[in-house]
Amino acid sequence: MDILERVLFLPEELRQYILTYTHKLQPTQLTDDIRHFTLSKDTATRYYFQRFQHEIEYQEKADKHWLINDIAGFLNNHIATMYGYIENYQYTFKNLWGIKEDKIVKFIRIMGKKQVETEINIYWGSMTVSQRDRFLQWVYDFDLPLPE
Repeated sequence: MDILERVLFLPEELRQYILTYTHKLQPTQLTDDIRHFTLSKDTATRYYFQRFQHEIEYQEKADKHWLINDIAGFLNNHIATMYGYIENYQYTFKNLWGIKEDKIVKFIRIMGKKQVETEINIYWGSMTVSQRDRFLQWVYDFDLPLPE
C-alpha cells in the first residue's frame, strides 16, 4: 500500500489538515539544506563503501562504522573521543537539539547504541552545510588509494 492509499483511509478532517502543509512554501535555506544532506550523505556513503568494501566480509557494515567514526573524529577536531569531547563537538548537539551541557555526553553515548545508519543520519543532519563540505574535503584530501 503506497502513501496515497494510506492517506485515503484517514478521516476527511485529517486529510484536509495534511493538505494545507503541501501548499506551504518552505524556506529556501531549509530546502537547500535538505538537498545538500541527501546529496552529500550519498557521496560520503558511496566513497566509504568503495573505500572499505574489502572489510565488509570481516565486519558487517564496516564502511558505515568507519564513516561514523570519522564523522565523530572530524567533529572532535581529530582528537580521539576516548579523551573527551571538545566544545565545538558538544556545540553541534547542544544548539540543534537543545541539550543541556551536562547531558551532552549521555546523549552521545545513547547515540552510540543506535543502529549505525541512524547514528550517521543524526550526526550528518546535525552538521551544517559548511561542516559537511569540510568533512568531504577532509576525506578527499587524504587521497588514499583505493584497495585493488
